[in-house]
Amino acid sequence: MLDVFLSHKEKDSQVAAKIKECLKDKFHANVFLSSDAKDLRGGDNWLDALHAKLEEARWLVLLYSDAGQNWDWCIYEGGFFRGHHIDSRNDNLAVLHPRGTSPPAPFKAIQAVEAGLDPVAGWLRKAFHNRTKNGSFSERSYLGAAHTICRLVQQLATRPYAEQRIVKVHVESGKKDGSLSVSEMFKAATLTAADLLAANVLETVPDQEITGEQLRELFEKRSFDTIGLCDMINRIRERGLPPAVLELFCAPGGQGYRPVVTKANRSDGGIVDIELTLASIPPTFKFDTAIEFDRLFQLLAATARFRSEVTEAFANKLASAKSLPAAKQKELLLNLERARDQVLNDARTWGMTSSEVRSPFGVAVQHRVTDAQDSAREALALLDKAVRDKDIALANNAFAVLRYANYEFLDLVVNRLLELLKAQALPPIQKGWIKFLPEHVQARAVPAPSSRPRPRQNRKKNTAQRKNARRRMPRRVGA
Repeated sequence: MLDVFLSHKEKDSQVAAKIKECLKDKFHANVFLSSDAKDLRGGDNWLDALHAKLEEARWLVLLYSDAGQNWDWCIYEGGFFRGHHIDSRNDNLAVLHPRGTSPPAPFKAIQAVEAGLDPVAGWLRKAFHNRTKNGSFSERSYLGAAHTICRLVQQLATRPYAEQRIVKVHVESGKKDGSLSVSEMFKAATLTAADLLAANVLETVPDQEITGEQLRELFEKRSFDTIGLCDMINRIRERGLPPAVLELFCAPGGQGYRPVVTKANRSDGGIVDIELTLASIPPTFKFDTAIEFDRLFQLLAATARFRSEVTEAFANKLASAKSLPAAKQKELLLNLERARDQVLNDARTWGMTSSEVRSPFGVAVQHRVTDAQDSAREALALLDKAVRDKDIALANNAFAVLRYANYEFLDLVVNRLLELLKAQALPPIQKGWIKFLPEHVQARAVPAPSSRPRPRQNRKKNTAQRKNARRRMPRRVGA
């Protein structure tokens, strides 16, 4: 009899095959993979064969990896399985998925087995407890197989899941309506370091609950992104989409960490639970430099988005808008105003104030930053007037200035990023590195600057050559 029908996507066939091998080795299980050519004899009608295997199997296990894929066929297999088994066996359908993902909507009510040691071992006990003459397998077999399957399934996660440096934030419901302020958040929130590494970063003890003024002091000491966390909590309370990360903060020794959201839940009573992984930044980057990178990338994202969604999206439309009816011109200007406000409001939400925009740039280019800011401010004011007066010509003039300011910001940001990258103290290039390249690449490879011989300078000879060249130059007529 077939024990398990393992339904999976073609891209996950290697992981599915290893799971099949594990179940066969540990529990002598008979497992069928729809992608396994050995299970289908030549000439078989593959659809009839699949239906027969689904009817024969004791269990259907869906190996679910990524919500971005099309799972229609796997869902069909699950529906066929449930429809062709008696009610007492309808529970024998499980969705095996990586941590950080949720099973598809049609299988919400079915047993979901997350890639954790306890959930997987629990499913294995249920599936194979009566497979031996003596009653059941040893606990060692269940835990060993669960460990192997967890490792395999977690490889399918679209976002790598860190099992260390986990911080959990629990927020009581507090007031029912409206957003929490930072002070209200500190009263309602409890932070816990879930492991020793996270506790070392925060200088606390694992599983110790930190709340109130103690939590405020911890955040201030580490320059933790308090406003960002409060905004994240409020978005989850309002069932909105929270940001995926918070800003960098500094741990003892100057090491920088970025809190990355791995789980976020809200109960019906308004209680919020958030799980954060403290991802370390590369040790070759100083913390101050990493903060500067952050600000520059945020500015680059906002500037590039303004160019894409506003200036370039509406430039041609405005240029040809004179021939449009008045109603169409008004509609075009209102759409432009909405697009502009959406980009600028999102930038302000992420702290893109005038001072924040200027801070990453050195003194040598501050005049360019100021000129670009003043030009953008004046152009936005002209654009407001053009929308009020329904003046297409004025809107075109404002757009010309906006495109100049936008180009200046893009140029400044890209150049500053290049300066920071070149200033990083990276390890030297290994000597003789060219010989490790493929032969067809070696001929085109440019030696590193440090390995190229510098030409010898002969100032006296060069000066004499320039004088002789001037003597040989023909005199101008009339000179």
